[in-house]
Amino acid sequence: MKFTIETTPEGQRKLNALKAMNRPLVRRMTGYGAAVVKAAIRNVSGTILGQYRSGRKSGELRRNISQKTEDKGSFVQTTVGTGIPPAKEVVYARIHEGGGTIRAKKKYLTIPFPGIKLRARDYPDTAVITSKAGNKIMIQNIKGVGFKPLFILKPEVNMPARHWLSRTMEECSVDLTQALNPQEIIKEMIAEGE
Repeated sequence: MKFTIETTPEGQRKLNALKAMNRPLVRRMTGYGAAVVKAAIRNVSGTILGQYRSGRKSGELRRNISQKTEDKGSFVQTTVGTGIPPAKEVVYARIHEGGGTIRAKKKYLTIPFPGIKLRARDYPDTAVITSKAGNKIMIQNIKGVGFKPLFILKPEVNMPARHWLSRTMEECSVDLTQALNPQEIIKEMIAEGE
């Protein structure tokens, strides 16, 4: 047994009018997505993550924030974040957003002291000492100068949530409200003759 349901000509006209709204909506949501990407890049470069920065700053997160807007037929979807082609997924983006515990894969995490740019294995003549406070510190023996502290060694660290993306979305909520303003979408449709 089958049931076939078809719209009336009037119903089809209304559906077509709704679908015509998607074209300006896609443009508006693409603009909104671009504004969120710009704000997210600004936030990870300075105001949100910048205040926590130490050690190497690769710019990997900043370079791989992107957006994609798609017309799904019955709705328009904008996705913002990392891993949206052609950008790469940034594995640490999630922990910067929500926080959590980072555990060493082997024995210790190597947390660089300020000014340290290379990886621990890239430094010759190193040793590990224990400070008076009980912290393990990787040092480098620089001949004729002495010892230079390179890394503090920890089995795990707790990273606070920094909400780099959710804060950005909150900042841009006014832009979203403007992008979804029905009167403005209809004006755009009329101007284009749709």
